[in-house]
Parts: sequence; structure tokens; C-alpha cells
Amino acid sequence: MKNPNFEGEFDVNPETKLVSRVEGWDVVIGDRWNSEQQILPEEIDNNQDLDNHVFEIRPYKWAAGWSDGILMQVVDVVPNESYTLSALLKGGIAKKEGKLTGKMIIEEVQDPEKKVITEIASDNWETYSMDYTTSAECNQIRVSFTVGRGGWGNDIGAVRVDNAKLTGTSRTYSPKFGFIDNTADVEYFTIDESGAYAPAQPKITINIED
Repeated sequence: MKNPNFEGEFDVNPETKLVSRVEGWDVVIGDRWNSEQQILPEEIDNNQDLDNHVFEIRPYKWAAGWSDGILMQVVDVVPNESYTLSALLKGGIAKKEGKLTGKMIIEEVQDPEKKVITEIASDNWETYSMDYTTSAECNQIRVSFTVGRGGWGNDIGAVRVDNAKLTGTSRTYSPKFGFIDNTADVEYFTIDESGAYAPAQPKITINIED
């Protein structure tokens, strides 16, 4: 996966102060008010993390959302192969309702109905992991981290993500090199400029029948 620890480049919208682009990832802003996404400095006090930036998706509290906040990346894969997705995650819990809205998802690009989902169940950093075996027609999967939309005055916590990792068989492309043979056989000959070997004169025979 590209930029799995969110230490790569990112752009910030000068008006909203929110992240609009993250290197290697697609920030899906279906609902501006339910997708306050940021790259934040955070030191994670465990031996699993060595970097100091994480990605956050936070639902806006004072609006009813109509689209989940989504961070996703499409990865080339091999059909009929097993893959493991892991990441450090926390948040996304609607405490008043007792619901888990944060999710980690693998789905096939060719058929989004084929998927696996893991819910984020803690406000503390935890390593989440799940396995998925691609179908015979699958060439790409979509890895997503989402936080659910809420109603007016919701208390859904932000989802934070770091150290996303996908293990399995990579799909590689063999470089092909080739050329077109434009060579030709050349037949050499000598030009006689002396006249000693003048070409034979053509003979014309005319037959006149009575």
C-alpha cells in the first residue's frame, strides 16, 4: 500500500483548513459536514508505531449527515489469493446510542458486494486485522476506513488510522522489450564507367504475315 503511515504529502483547503488530498489515498467527501479530515501529529506510546502522524475523520456534531466519511485506497491484487489487512485504529463510537460506526473494509472493485468488514470497538489505539480471499474475477480491492454519519448533536467520536498494512501476493507486471527489424539485405554491384562492358543492345524482331 502507498503511504501506509501517513508521513507522505498532503494538501489542506485554505478555507476549511481540512485535508483535501493525501498521497496514495482518496479522501471521499460525499458530505462536507460529516468528513472533517485531518493529518494530525500524535505519538503512539507502543512498540508498534514509529511515526508521528495519523489520519483522522471526524463527523461534524451539529449537522445531520447523509454520507459516511471515507478514506480509501485501491490496490492491485491476484485472483484467488488470500490477503491480510491490519491497521492501528481507534474511535468512531456513538456513546449515547452504544453503536460502533467506525469500520475497516475490504471490498472488490469489480464486485463491491464481495467484502469483509471489521468494526472499530475502542477509543484506545488497537491493532485490528482481517483476512480476505479474492474471487476468481478479482484484480483490484478497495481498502477503506470509515466513520458513520450522525444526527444533530451526535456524539460520534473521530476515527483515527495509522500504519495500514496489506500483506499477500502482489500483482506484478513483466516489462516487455522489443524492436522492429528494419534491416534489409543489400546487394552490392559495380558501376562500369569505361564502356568496355556496355550492355547488349536490345533486338526487336518484326514478323509481317502476308
